[in-house]
Amino acid sequence: MPELRPPLRRDRIDEAIAVLEQAAAAKTIPARRYRAARKWLDSNRFYLLPDDCDRVNELLPTLDNRLREQESSSVSLNIPAFVSHPQMDPALYYERP
Repeated sequence: MPELRPPLRRDRIDEAIAVLEQAAAAKTIPARRYRAARKWLDSNRFYLLPDDCDRVNELLPTLDNRLREQESSSVSLNIPAFVSHPQMDPALYYERP
């Protein structure tokens, strides 16, 4: 039996990607906010469309490198690239009432 996915507000995805874009534009990356958005996107990757995956995948390497330098850390997260799920249907999105 296929796994039934609950609907998700589309604006949640847009907001999380906007956090990454804002972090990329910032002089100093807001680490806690960036990590929270990245973790949320990773947990909800099923819902990302191909364009979303492209945007996220373009931002992550630069952000991760900058954050490592910013925090003088050699630790890096090895999260697989975002790829759209073939069973994702935009009908699973809903708008805020």
